[in-house]
Amino acid sequence: MTTRNTVTAPQNGPVLLSVDLPHGLIRVHTEPGRTVAEVTVSTDDPALAEAVRDTVLTWNPERDELIVRVPEVSGAHSTVVSHDGKIRVTQNSGNVPRGATVTGVTINDGVINVGDGNVTVDGMTIVGNAVVGGTVGTVTVTAYLPEQSALVSCTRSADLDAAGTYEGVKATSTSGGVTVENARYLITNTASGRIRAEVAEHAQVNSRSGGIRIGHTADVSARTKSGAITVGDYAAYGTGGTAYLEAASGDISLTASGPGEVTARSATGSVGIDAGPHLNPATLTVRASSRTGRVHIPGGAR
Repeated sequence: MTTRNTVTAPQNGPVLLSVDLPHGLIRVHTEPGRTVAEVTVSTDDPALAEAVRDTVLTWNPERDELIVRVPEVSGAHSTVVSHDGKIRVTQNSGNVPRGATVTGVTINDGVINVGDGNVTVDGMTIVGNAVVGGTVGTVTVTAYLPEQSALVSCTRSADLDAAGTYEGVKATSTSGGVTVENARYLITNTASGRIRAEVAEHAQVNSRSGGIRIGHTADVSARTKSGAITVGDYAAYGTGGTAYLEAASGDISLTASGPGEVTARSATGSVGIDAGPHLNPATLTVRASSRTGRVHIPGGAR
């Protein structure tokens, strides 16, 4: 049985979608030609039906804002362990009262890399593709928005997947991942969740231990302690944008397809700055450093 809760914007045009979801999944799509925003909160898990029914779905006309507030889930849910080259453990414990005990494991970003080693759960050795325990219940927020809408999300472990084109995306999460297709402005902060954006014209992204990957950008500031930072295509093109990349122990990689200014620093990771095949390296200003890692910059760069 699926429980659903739906709200539709009372006016046409782009909106600001604001989502507060402790655990679960946020899927947002902007669609060409769509004029009205619609949001649905759903679950197939009877244990989470109450959270869906109690979700606050409101419209703020002063900001053209659709607001979604999903309450915290009480009680614990089962753990899934699968092995397909890596072990993924997911557990949603909800609110744990004083004196209660939760057994299990806490893992940054939900992934343990074990190589060729064996993993034993409750006396059972996990090999091949295996699942121990039942499927974890999930609350899913699904939104369809007009293009050039904006999105703000706040989660603990919920992932955000934003497909389409946005004026701006701001995402805050503890361990949830953030994936954005195309945003003019992108601001993200995570503790251990990875951050991915295909296009982020102006990006300010921070992750304590998650990896950061930006496809195309004209202006980016990215910081992480132990995750890697990758920028696939940087070009300021007269916007005044810069690329500032800083990692404590992660590797940094950037390819420039246009002129600009790059600062890349890593304490122990490698730093690699490259110029695209049609770019004159002399149009790049590069400051790159690493205490112990390898540093590469294009010849001719200033």
